[in-house]
Amino acid sequence: MDSRTIALIKESFTPIAGRTLELADRFFNNLFTRQTSVRGFFPADVTEQKRQLPGVIQTILENGDKLENLEPQLREVGREYAQQVTAQIGGQTIATIPLSATSSPVLKYPVTAAQLGTGDMVEIKFIADKTFVPALESSMKSGDPRELGARFFHVFVE
Repeated sequence: MDSRTIALIKESFTPIAGRTLELADRFFNNLFTRQTSVRGFFPADVTEQKRQLPGVIQTILENGDKLENLEPQLREVGREYAQQVTAQIGGQTIATIPLSATSSPVLKYPVTAAQLGTGDMVEIKFIADKTFVPALESSMKSGDPRELGARFFHVFVE
């Protein structure tokens, strides 16, 4: 950001700096109303995110002319909100799989005979930590009521 932009942001933030709770409420209300597709990336209770927002804004203001200093913090935020899937057999976690919107990896995880059990069938559960319902996302213009998270195209046991 150039110095003029930074100065404008600081100037506009100063009058509302003392009203950080109101600012955070309005920010998240506007975000979830205007960009409904991002709601699933946040917990149901965003109290902690609201508490952290003023500090994030202050950090941006202090580092506006050297945004590269923010990269480690931004990567940490990304890790915190990234989606992951847990694979379980009989309640035992066999893998935690981080997901990315930009890759479709082929992954292999060893499973022992003991984990598979002695029955004719075994249930492997894939549990997504973040999901969304297309019908509830106005920007998607979809009537699809299913709760979606991750898709697996091939799962097999060798």
